[in-house]
Amino acid sequence: MIISYRVIVRYYKPYVKKINLLNIMLDLNLLNSYNIYAMAIAKKYLHDKSILLLLTSNLVLAFISITLIILRLNNGRTGIYIVQRRANLGIDQYTQGGTATIISFIVFSILVVLIGFFLSFKAFKSQRNVSIAVLGLCLLLLICTLIVSNSLLAMH
Repeated sequence: MIISYRVIVRYYKPYVKKINLLNIMLDLNLLNSYNIYAMAIAKKYLHDKSILLLLTSNLVLAFISITLIILRLNNGRTGIYIVQRRANLGIDQYTQGGTATIISFIVFSILVVLIGFFLSFKAFKSQRNVSIAVLGLCLLLLICTLIVSNSLLAMH
């Protein structure tokens, strides 16, 4: 049980001559207890087998996606790529773009992995199942990114 500073000052003020020293000691105690609590959650998070499986699969899929995009970009092609295909437009169904639009798939993959990790870690403190769901949805996003980027690069 952590006793707050106000409770100590209210009941023990007549007995304590240096409140500043007591305040410093309480701040250090609260800081240490928070660090120990955060380290315990991080240890539980990183030792959970299903979390580790999903984190590893997210990282591997992001690595595969980034590698395939980079390998397809370095085929000696021109800087114009097909970045959109809309089947209902007829002749104008293909939209062309530069290399930056294809590199945005790489940035998206990295952002999905990082944001998924942080959201999953924050959700693990309260509910483990939400954390697993977040990582599963990140895996689904990475699969969709891989499929879409490869299909667009194959149409070039």
